[in-house]
Amino acid sequence: MTKRRNIRKERGSIITFATILALTLVVLGSAFLFFVLFMGGQKETKNAVDAGILNAGKQALDKISVPLPAGPASTFADITTDRAANYLIGDGQINLRRVNRMWGKAMLMAINIQAMQAEGTAGSGQGNVSNALSEAQQTSDALAKELMKQERLHQFFQDVAGQNSVRMLGNGAQIKVKAGSNWETSLLDRGCESNIVLNGGPPLFNLPPGYVLPNNYYTQCTRPNPPADAAKLYFLKVTKHFGKCLSSLTTNHIWWRVQPSTPTR
Repeated sequence: MTKRRNIRKERGSIITFATILALTLVVLGSAFLFFVLFMGGQKETKNAVDAGILNAGKQALDKISVPLPAGPASTFADITTDRAANYLIGDGQINLRRVNRMWGKAMLMAINIQAMQAEGTAGSGQGNVSNALSEAQQTSDALAKELMKQERLHQFFQDVAGQNSVRMLGNGAQIKVKAGSNWETSLLDRGCESNIVLNGGPPLFNLPPGYVLPNNYYTQCTRPNPPADAAKLYFLKVTKHFGKCLSSLTTNHIWWRVQPSTPTR
């Protein structure tokens, strides 16, 4: 009798132990599965957000623009086209892809008028250059304001981020835009090359006789392995201010946005 009881107790202990062990394994398995899903969902979310941000930056190049204040009569109307042919009047819009062309032309006008003043042949050119500088600054400021309006960037982000799957976080999980102070713009790659190419070689660069561009305003391609057709070219540097070399013409006017701001998150 006693022997039978002992056998029952042992069996009961084994069943209890097995039950506890099974429950423990289920809990550990569930926890591991949850951890794997969480880590996978985190990676999916990161990839979706990165894709959305990249698309916002890409679309901001062309799809956020401002009109030239002077319209078709503007000094810069000829640079508002992206077609290869020369002397085609564009749509009168300045975006991130075109704003450097505008400042490059304004800079060349200012340098030319300085040379003409030295020769005594400036005439009314000084007034034309001043008007061009004012229009360039006004246009550039307007574009910067548009780029800083986060609602202009939300849809660009959502178009791509929302298409990326984050199902590991749950069947109904989605990436959605969250408005707030984290949407900012930033100036990237300061000191690197802009998209303004200088013809000729330093220090004259085919500029008017007697004018020397300061050597801290230009650079060669800064990429580790530059393309063959760009390795020997010179570019204006990306910088917040375009150049003190023109201060005598601009009356303390601040030249800026050789490379405009681009959106980040």
